[in-house]
Amino acid sequence: MKVSAIFLGVGLALAAGTAHAAVIYNTSTSGTAPNVGANAIGYSVQSGGGPMAESFYTSQAVTLNSVSLELSATTNDDGGVTSIYLVANTGGGTGIAGAPTYTGSGASLAFTNSVLLGTISNLSLSSSATTASLSLSKSITAGEYWIAAVTSSGSSTQWWYAGNGTGIGTLNQAGFDQYGGPNYNLPETFPVTAGGYEMIVSATPSAVPEPASLAVIGVALAGLGMVRRRRRSV
Repeated sequence: MKVSAIFLGVGLALAAGTAHAAVIYNTSTSGTAPNVGANAIGYSVQSGGGPMAESFYTSQAVTLNSVSLELSATTNDDGGVTSIYLVANTGGGTGIAGAPTYTGSGASLAFTNSVLLGTISNLSLSSSATTASLSLSKSITAGEYWIAAVTSSGSSTQWWYAGNGTGIGTLNQAGFDQYGGPNYNLPETFPVTAGGYEMIVSATPSAVPEPASLAVIGVALAGLGMVRRRRRSV
């Protein structure tokens, strides 16, 4: 019994060890990369703002481990809370962002086909850019997705943007806000190359054993079979 458990345990451990967390999207060269400005997430027709989002793409099924945004709060004791959502993509193509799914516009804009990943309190932020992170264990299939930020009423939260759109996984990706257009009250998407919001997404590939791992498991099972045959012959 002990020998068989060892064989099987070694095989499974080696197979599980093939999946490693990795950054699949990064518009922030470091935790607090230099910023060229910020946009308020709280809605105001005069100053802009409102729900924002940024897309990312994964070519395989993964488990999201964390999402980090560069946020600040002009007044961190204003009781504000930022809700972070995973939002389905509409339009676009393979590896090319379309737009997050939403209804309405302006102050009534709301993301649809979304999943709440967590919330970030303004009490954890400062008036300068702060890396706010959510630890996750969210499985998703291959495809295009959006990370969206929506604040509570009266919040002074800001999502900072980078000076350029270079970084891991940024090719063909886009940002989204709902105050574009001539009257600053129309949803718009724009290429990350114009300067995306600062965001880091890390994930672990879904646990599908690689060929080498399958071979290790095969050896372990073969060894287990030999042990059993020897016991029967004794």
